[in-house]
Amino acid sequence: MSAAPLLKAALARNLQAQGRADEAQRLRDALRREMRSIHLRRRLQHPLLAPEQALAWLSP
Repeated sequence: MSAAPLLKAALARNLQAQGRADEAQRLRDALRREMRSIHLRRRLQHPLLAPEQALAWLSP
């Protein structure tokens, strides 16, 4: 997963504010897909284990 989930969430909010709803939704979907993925060789990265990931997950 990217090291900057909050950055992607902020970008999605910005796209939404600019009226580019389709692009914002695609970015949100990609972010959530990355956050749901399981990588057995990395430490667990679940949205509930890190505040920045939880904020990115809940971002509208």
